[in-house]
Amino acid sequence: MAIRQVNASVQNDGNYSMLDCRDTDFGGPLMRIETFRASHPAGGFGVNAAGGTVENICGADHLSPDSGRTFRHLFSVAADDDAPVCTLEFREVWQPDGSWEVRTRDVDASSDTFGYVLVSSVTPTDAGTYRLRYEIRRPTTGAVERRVIPSPLPVPVFESTGLADIGVSLADLGEVVGESGAAFEGTAGLGSSDADIDELTRDMAELLASQEYSRWQQNVVQYLRFGDFRDKAVHPGVNLTGPNPRLTSELMTVRSYRSSMIQLGRVFDVDMTPKRNKLLDATAPIEVDSKPGVYAIFLSAYLANIDAYKLSLDKVHSDYSGVPLALMAGSRMENGIEPRVSADNANRALAELAFAFYIGETGQASIRTFGLR
Repeated sequence: MAIRQVNASVQNDGNYSMLDCRDTDFGGPLMRIETFRASHPAGGFGVNAAGGTVENICGADHLSPDSGRTFRHLFSVAADDDAPVCTLEFREVWQPDGSWEVRTRDVDASSDTFGYVLVSSVTPTDAGTYRLRYEIRRPTTGAVERRVIPSPLPVPVFESTGLADIGVSLADLGEVVGESGAAFEGTAGLGSSDADIDELTRDMAELLASQEYSRWQQNVVQYLRFGDFRDKAVHPGVNLTGPNPRLTSELMTVRSYRSSMIQLGRVFDVDMTPKRNKLLDATAPIEVDSKPGVYAIFLSAYLANIDAYKLSLDKVHSDYSGVPLALMAGSRMENGIEPRVSADNANRALAELAFAFYIGETGQASIRTFGLR
């Protein structure tokens, strides 16, 4: 698909707050991501180009004590000239030690799993690996209303649907689904075997490929396709600072929802997993949409050690101004300042998890050859 950017807006610190893309050559739906760091103040750049507000998108996380490390996103789709409709809601939180928790909620009113949330957590271990915990939760309250959720949001998702805010405690999100494959726990890292990763994720991948979950699965695959770097995001240069904001804008191709994509692809998208890095041996490789753009920049930054990409990822995730997010907050990339809380460990965790999930044994020889961690 020849996906191209057709609209965009940015936050106080110059990171994207919204991106609209459409396949302008072959035709296809408008795909929209709305994304805010939850520490962003209301008004001004807290309103994206579509009219979505940081208060409605971030809900209970807005201006909370940990909001500088918390991101909330909405993914919406529109056919032809129809108004965009939300299909997925996300919450991503990282910790200085490299831990992540990502919540992905099905908000498609036509889906059998409306209101279900996949909670994925990643925690570093002393052994240099990562402890993974994935679980699917479903709402247990009887007050949930299955409603079409428009973009931009007129009110927060929880107000229009009766669902709990996606930022509440895990128990308040609902109960873990009582089906085989609805939860797993294990470890992954640069040295994980393909068989170990396959065994760890197999049951959940099979459950999400079943008929009951089919609409949610299709929406996540579309989201991952949107996130593959077929387009180059064209940054308008707004709210960047330092001696060379024009060059900075050229490096700002990454948006803050990459963590969810890396963690989702292994269980939701069969094309990203069964033939990992074996496309050269396939008889029809282009039939497999492996979506390398979802994770490639993390591998380039932390395994190939490309500093410019490290700076780009740092700009997206690190907390430079606390709460509230300052206007033109700056970054290492722009003006050489140090963050209040660095996301280096969190970004490295995504790189190593992406390697374990999508590269695996075929790339381990390269790690040994070049001495990479």
